[in-house]
Amino acid sequence: MITFFWTSFKLLFSYLKWMFFQPSGWKQYEKEQREQVVKKNRFIPEQIAQFKHLIFASYIILPSLLLVIGGIIVFTLQGNQGSQEDINNLAFILSASLAFALGIGLSFWIIGLDTAVGTGLIVLFYMAGGFVFYNQAYNTTTLPILALASGIASSVLNTLSENNKTTFNISLFIYQLSTIFLGITISFCILILTALVLFNLSRVSFQSLFVLPVLISFLLLSKKEHRKFIIYITITLTLYAICHYDYLSPSQDGHIFEGIAKGSLNGFVIFTSFFCLPYLVIARFFQSIRIATSVGTIIGAFSIAFLYPLLTQLDTKPIDGINGAKLFVEFQNNNTLLLLFISVACVSIGLFINLWLPILLTPFLIMWNTLNYLLDVKASRTTSLSAKRLKRHFAFWYEHYYLNIGGFGLIEHFDLLHEHNKTQCNNEIEFNEALTLLEQKTASSTVWKGTIEIIKIRADARVLGEVTDITSIQTLSTKTKRLHNSIFFAHFQDWSKSVTDALSYTQSYDQIQGLDQVRQRIQTFLQTNQNKSVQEYLNPIAQKWLTLLQTEIEKLHNQAQQVREIYSPYIVGSPVPHNNPVFVGRTEFIQQIEQRFKDGNSIFLYGQYRIGKTSLLKALRAFMPNMIVLYVDLQGVIPVCNNMDDFWRGLAKQLKHSAKNTYDLVLLEYLPTHGNAYEYFSEWVEQIGERIGEKILVIAFDEFARLHQAIKNGEAQLTASIVDILRHWIQHYPKRRLIIAAQNLEEFRSYHSVANAFQFEYLSYLSDEASHQLIERPVKDFPLQYDADAVQMMLDVTHNQPALLQLLCRQIVELKNIGIRTSSQPRHIFYQVTTVDVQHAIATSLKKGAGIFTTFEVRAREQGVVILRFIAQQGSQRVITKAEIEGFCKNSGDILKRLEQLELLKKVGHGYRFEVEMMRLWFEKEQHFS
Repeated sequence: MITFFWTSFKLLFSYLKWMFFQPSGWKQYEKEQREQVVKKNRFIPEQIAQFKHLIFASYIILPSLLLVIGGIIVFTLQGNQGSQEDINNLAFILSASLAFALGIGLSFWIIGLDTAVGTGLIVLFYMAGGFVFYNQAYNTTTLPILALASGIASSVLNTLSENNKTTFNISLFIYQLSTIFLGITISFCILILTALVLFNLSRVSFQSLFVLPVLISFLLLSKKEHRKFIIYITITLTLYAICHYDYLSPSQDGHIFEGIAKGSLNGFVIFTSFFCLPYLVIARFFQSIRIATSVGTIIGAFSIAFLYPLLTQLDTKPIDGINGAKLFVEFQNNNTLLLLFISVACVSIGLFINLWLPILLTPFLIMWNTLNYLLDVKASRTTSLSAKRLKRHFAFWYEHYYLNIGGFGLIEHFDLLHEHNKTQCNNEIEFNEALTLLEQKTASSTVWKGTIEIIKIRADARVLGEVTDITSIQTLSTKTKRLHNSIFFAHFQDWSKSVTDALSYTQSYDQIQGLDQVRQRIQTFLQTNQNKSVQEYLNPIAQKWLTLLQTEIEKLHNQAQQVREIYSPYIVGSPVPHNNPVFVGRTEFIQQIEQRFKDGNSIFLYGQYRIGKTSLLKALRAFMPNMIVLYVDLQGVIPVCNNMDDFWRGLAKQLKHSAKNTYDLVLLEYLPTHGNAYEYFSEWVEQIGERIGEKILVIAFDEFARLHQAIKNGEAQLTASIVDILRHWIQHYPKRRLIIAAQNLEEFRSYHSVANAFQFEYLSYLSDEASHQLIERPVKDFPLQYDADAVQMMLDVTHNQPALLQLLCRQIVELKNIGIRTSSQPRHIFYQVTTVDVQHAIATSLKKGAGIFTTFEVRAREQGVVILRFIAQQGSQRVITKAEIEGFCKNSGDILKRLEQLELLKKVGHGYRFEVEMMRLWFEKEQHFS
């Protein structure tokens, strides 16, 4: 029995907490119970036990506890000096208010709301009933208190309702408001109709007015609820009959029975007529249009405050029993308008309990948190800590708290747990579980997001602070389980990965270049970060990483000076980074593009394959600090598209990736919420403009040919409307610019309406000056010395084509390093480069650079390759007339035009020759890939 009592008491405490502070706990509990019923198709023993505990707690433990507390308070105030009449009055008040509260609680149960809800609200109506029966009347004091309790009850029911909306919608609010007035009007009409019928027929009392509403409520209930309704009516009337009879006995102890009679009937009649009826009207008649349960409860609360005072103005006469006992307490209506106003105001205040209650409780909550924190501080000196007291912080259970005025000791408490576990060599499971639980409990609130982020940052800062050398930076990925993915941890993770990638190179110079890029990114982070929490906790760690990187770079410089081999800075097959010294000859061209952007123009950039368009697009951001340049590779977007929606999704993904990697700018996730994908994408892009302020946004589209091909072939339902949208962008958004890159103009000129909105820029070969720099001075103190004839041979054979020039230079360095490794002669002997060295490098380049040449073959297509081979075999710089070509290959006009667009052939008079000699040498070979 003791165990049963204690279990019921704990369950009662949980219910009260769920009702007023943690509604998600009740919803989760209710969901679990419902799933069990559905699964088993019946009540299981555990549920039956829970139900017994609930009934016992609701209608035995709680009422008894309230009676005892109320009695102690009153007798203490009376000083045990009260007369027998005072004791009788006290018994009447306690018994009446208790019966009143129980009647209302059971009313919730009757209309289909949960018994647990009635449990939580018994306290409210017990207190309200105490005021009513203490005054023995409904007046400007007692009725507003009852209205306040009704408003609070409605708020609790509204919060617990599954249909309750967490987001505010003005149209839904207006709709619900109109429904409330409609429900009250219907209820009022029913009551008035009842009054007119009864008064005209028999001039019976005001109390008879409630016969018809009770009957209508019974009819509106479902068949399953009829039995509960009949049982409750029977119990109520039986109690009244017994208690009313006992009250007439000469013992004069009947006040307690009178209280039970009046309290139960008041609770039943008021809530049946003024709460159940409006609620059931809405819940039944408007069920097809899915009116939320919460609307019905609001109507019920306002009916008590609005309808009850109005109806009491009817001319009434009391029902007198034997010796004149009244059924209802007296109604004192000195000022009906004032009473009506106060009652409605009290209901409104009750409905908004979750706005004012957190303010009232804040001082007590702070004391509660401080107490638990101090207890843990004391415990940490002698024993290991658990998260038990930390989880008592109100952030874990007060879901309605909305005051964003600090962490209330939450940060310090988490710090204590984290530091103590670290000091005591304990695992961090407790800390991580508590943090995860807090995130789950506060998922629907924005109040604690900033505090949680600071907790994560501080915890991550302690782990990141353990980095002491470059090796520990590399091994940061092994510590990810100890980190909490704070929004800025991603930066450190990216830097760690970049350091690992940089040190994976075999040559010291490549390692130095990679580490220097990471160093620059960290410096940018320190200069641009404005988050105060990050500045306080993570900036010192970032500064420490800078120092470690600088030390490693200096170490690698010293190692490079001791290595015999020549460093090769040349890049083959990949875009050249803007900060690589071999990115040469494009500065003036980029300045020209920047001026175009400043003048309000967008650009179509075209040029030969492998001429450096991608390298230039990626380099724009370094030369345009007052603009934000985001790179998009259409070659990576089109292949994964199945429709237009996929195109905009892929485009957003690339923009998000570019913003993060280039500017450390974190954009929102792309999560379409409505049907028109482009409209959502357009709204999503707006966030970039909001984040960059007055800077110009430049979107660089690479590989436009891939989009053109997809539109032309009808791939993935893509249409030319995409290009029209791009035109709309540059015409209607003054802070947006586009730069689109492709191989030739023909791919873009087919979109006539769009082409007129762009400026065309041709990216040509490198100048002789830039080529000389690339060959002879790619980096500072480059050891190779070129003969003038050797340099000229390289320029002639590559025609200053940057990709071929990089390939040839790299092969020269590799040939020299082979000589250094295989010869015992002094290193400086191999520093001189002659024409013989260049010829050897050309031969190896044709083998090792096959990837470059075969790409041109693919673009030339089969018949084009046949013609190119024919011309190549005629010798260097030989111009082959069109007639000769026609004699070899009939109808070659379109093919020659295509080869000219690819800049493989150059038209000279009435004939053609190769643009680049090195290309001719490739096609002159007998074996080709096609």
